[in-house]
Amino acid sequence: MRLMRFHFKEIKHVPGNKVYIVDALSRLQTRSQTVKSAIDDDEMQAHIGSVISSMPASDARLQQIMKTQEDDPVCRQIKVHCCEGWPDKYSLKDAMKLYWSSRGELSVVQNILLKASRIVIPSSMRLVILDKIHEGHQGITKCRERAKNSVWWPGLSREIQDLVQQCRVCALQRDNKPKTLITTPFPDRPWRIVATDLFELKSVDYLIVIDYVSRYMEVAAMQKTTKSNEVIRALKSIFATHGIPEQVRSDNGPQFDSAKFSYFAKEWGFKHGTSSPRFP
Repeated sequence: MRLMRFHFKEIKHVPGNKVYIVDALSRLQTRSQTVKSAIDDDEMQAHIGSVISSMPASDARLQQIMKTQEDDPVCRQIKVHCCEGWPDKYSLKDAMKLYWSSRGELSVVQNILLKASRIVIPSSMRLVILDKIHEGHQGITKCRERAKNSVWWPGLSREIQDLVQQCRVCALQRDNKPKTLITTPFPDRPWRIVATDLFELKSVDYLIVIDYVSRYMEVAAMQKTTKSNEVIRALKSIFATHGIPEQVRSDNGPQFDSAKFSYFAKEWGFKHGTSSPRFP
């Protein structure tokens, strides 16, 4: 907090056992330096106040977090380490070793344990906070950005990823990646397999039939409707001219997915196949 108001070009840390010559006079404070220190403390307190006021939590929520941190043995001990200094890593309990790598960013401000400007959440409140982060069912990236500006605990990023991936609502809305395209075997003769579909041109509906081998196409205008009866009438006319194919392929439109079209395929002796839903 004291150093945040300065802008450094370069910072180097020299361990105490490497400082061979200690400048004793640098430890001696004059009266003017003491007054300057009091002014700096006022600036520091003002900065701390701005950090607390900008936290994305109500006063009631901050009081709840503060109380829960005091009740949590891990957070309570970390507060002690922040004020009195951290011991050797290997003398810490396993639960507190997770905080070791972030010890330089941990601090206690007005009895609230923070990592930089993010609130450290005790284990008993993490499920509630995760639900708040995932409110609105945002994706992994947006949930991480939301947490980055407010809260922190060890393993938060991984828990957000697991939460979003296991969310049933998100799974229903998530776009499924298409499978590898399955190619159709090339027919050995024309008019063995044909494809058919409907299209509109200048306010008139048409049925198109295309041969898989020659790419020859037949187009028939629909008579005021695109229901199964009219589609079957047009196909009968085309098949009467060129012969009945072994297989007819179409999409899953209601004209082709009806009982009438199934009976037509059975009666005329051809196999009807459809494309994959959403992947015509």
